[in-house]
Amino acid sequence: MKFGIVILVVLVVCLSPSVNGAESDVVRIFNDKLRLTNKEMQDYLKQADLERYGFTKTVEVSTETDENGKTTTKKTIYYKVTDDCSRVMFWEGILEQRLPEELQASKLSSTIVKEVKSRIAGRKTKSCTVMLEIHPKRCLKKIPDNGVSKRTAHQCNWCLICFAASIRYGK
Repeated sequence: MKFGIVILVVLVVCLSPSVNGAESDVVRIFNDKLRLTNKEMQDYLKQADLERYGFTKTVEVSTETDENGKTTTKKTIYYKVTDDCSRVMFWEGILEQRLPEELQASKLSSTIVKEVKSRIAGRKTKSCTVMLEIHPKRCLKKIPDNGVSKRTAHQCNWCLICFAASIRYGK
């Protein structure tokens, strides 16, 4: 089944000093219209076999308790590789080639590459980490906040997929 790709670009910038005092940026882009079951996502990732092509898979599980005492567990699966920032286009190309058509998003990948290039221009960089983030059972919903709608990730039966790059700058 083919899914229409409607692209919502969200760039999240996080500047924080690392242990050695360097700065880092994180650029995240996601498609809020893509809806897959967990089984479909698992099948696609098995077919892509990203670990064979140099990506490292990690799983992060966090537990949060809201103001009402309700506890939720969130799982995030990362496929990431760290390399010289000049090779971001190469790694985004691997993602584009290996992911099935339903997940391919060349506009997302090219946006990541352009954003990384603009952020590293004239700055000394240490490395870039290219990531595919999968958030099982999470999707985006509009939540009213004092009369203003905002987009936020909430539990649901689908996956939220982000393409991301993290840039570490030197001193």
